[in-house]
Amino acid sequence: MRVVSVEDRDKRRAAVTLEDGTSFALYRRELTQYRIEEEAELDAQALAEIMELLRRRAMQRCGALLKDRDYTETALCRKLRGDGHGEETIRTVTEALKEAGDLDDLRFAENYIRCHLADKSRMRICRDLSARGVSGETAEQAFGNVLSGEGGEAALREREEEQIRRLLAKRGYDPERADWKEKQKTMAFLYRRGFSQELIRHAVGGENDGIFR
Repeated sequence: MRVVSVEDRDKRRAAVTLEDGTSFALYRRELTQYRIEEEAELDAQALAEIMELLRRRAMQRCGALLKDRDYTETALCRKLRGDGHGEETIRTVTEALKEAGDLDDLRFAENYIRCHLADKSRMRICRDLSARGVSGETAEQAFGNVLSGEGGEAALREREEEQIRRLLAKRGYDPERADWKEKQKTMAFLYRRGFSQELIRHAVGGENDGIFR
């Protein structure tokens, strides 16, 4: 396999790109060990040794990261790319971690939901999970799993109503005295927080059958 380029990554490492598009980062001593330089030929045995070395290195890095906290697959892949690992190594390592149960987007989503049910709306939590790389399908499954033990959808609605009450109390909002401009500003504020139109209309309008009863 021909080496296409060897470029400085930092003071200790260089980024290597092969003719098939494979890329990875190696320490300078490893470049010397495998005689890697631009236009050099890398034989199959040397390449296999390098890929195994990178796999072990990536697994060690993941072990250190996952020891202290959970990661989504997307977030962990981002960390590995930042370390200079190539896509083949990342794919191999993440598949192994998922099979072992050490990397689980559903578990991450369930834990995140449990932590934030009392202070964030469902929509806001889903946005947060999406930003962390959790798919919409996984987020919905996680919500279903969590709510089955938390009183279901009715309990979630009560939590969101309570959140709105607290937020509007902090703003000093009075639905009976608010003019049109203040209502519009308050609705926009609640929309940004991810609450449903139904709950917002009840809160801002102050209907008798709403959350201000």
